[in-house]
Formats: sequence, structure tokens, C-alpha cells
Amino acid sequence: MTGSDERLPDAVIFDFAMTLSRLSEYYVKRLAEHGLGIRDVIPYLRLEDQFGGEPFGVDDMAPVLEAGLAPEHGENAGRAAAAILSAYSESEAFEPIEGIDNLISDLHGAGRKIGILANGAAEVEAAHLTDFVNTGMVTATVLAGRDGVSKPARAAFELIAERLGVAVEGCYFIDDSEQNVDAARALQMSAFHFVGDVAELRRALVKAGALSEHDDTA
Repeated sequence: MTGSDERLPDAVIFDFAMTLSRLSEYYVKRLAEHGLGIRDVIPYLRLEDQFGGEPFGVDDMAPVLEAGLAPEHGENAGRAAAAILSAYSESEAFEPIEGIDNLISDLHGAGRKIGILANGAAEVEAAHLTDFVNTGMVTATVLAGRDGVSKPARAAFELIAERLGVAVEGCYFIDDSEQNVDAARALQMSAFHFVGDVAELRRALVKAGALSEHDDTA
């Protein structure tokens, strides 16, 4: 548990991709049908800060992704970008990371508000976040494509805290990007760099006081 002089988290905020869910085997197979691999998706994962703080959708990402793929794929970059975005838009593109659903349930049961801060396109919520949001345990979401703010910008963290109804320093943030974790900590958020180990994350949340050692439905 935390020391008596430390503030316990009022809310826990999750990144989406590679934190709540990972790319599925279905997505990998869809890419392979076009001669693509996971490494070809990397330029897509770095797009969200290229829209000048404006909302964007999957269609808006196509020319930017094509430009990112051009050095590797040349004249086939357009077809590669279309294949990546088409598969990404399908609900089967991601699968929940094992144990995350139980962790969210335990956090909700412990009285923590749950938020999702994702850097994806406007369609992400409908395609990929539905299963999480429909549980009724997620209080608020901020999506770069819908809301026009993306991590690691200060405005993204402030907006999710506002929607959760808590102070920024009362949030515990979880992301697989070290850059985003560092940005959250610079705003006095508690933060955890997630590398796929849910048990390690649970231990960190217990240490922070967000969970009791007895809160475990896994």
C-alpha cells in the first residue's frame, strides 16, 4: 500500500492498443494476405500527432500512411496503406489482453473511475472499444480522432481527467509507450509502463493503493 502522505488514485486511465487489447491473429493473417507484416503497421501507429489537433478518421489517415510506407513499398504503398486500414477498422483486429477484463472489474469494484485515452481514429470507439464501454464500468473516453487531442500532449491528459471528474494528479495512467508515461508523470499523474504483464500491473496498482491485495477475481 502507499504511505499515508501519498494520494490514492481516484481514477485509472488505460491506453487502448497493446494495453487493453493486442493485435489479433486475424489481423496478422489479413496483413499476410497482402504480403504485409506487423512491422508495416508501425508508421500507422505514429500518425496521430500529424493532424494538427483536428479530429480525423480512417480515410484521413490513408495518404499519411501511404507516405510513411513509400520508402519500403514504393508504388505499392497506396495498396499497402489501404490493406492496413481496412483490416484495422474491423472489430476482429484486436483481442483483449488476458486478465485485463478482471482487472478492470476489480478496479471498478474498488471504487475507481475507469477511463480510456486512445490515439486512434474516430471510428476506433465503435469498432474496438464497444466491449469495454458496454460493461458500464468505463466512465469516460478520449479518442484522438474524435476529440482532436492525442498523447503525449498535455491537453489529452487534461481532457480525460476532466471527463472523469477528477484532478489530473488523482489519475493513474497505464500505457505501453514510455514517452506517454513520461508525459503523464510530468503532469503529476502516477503512471505505469505496461509491457504485457498483467500480474505486474496488478501489483503496481496494489502498491499505489488503487486495489487491495484481496481484490483479485483472476
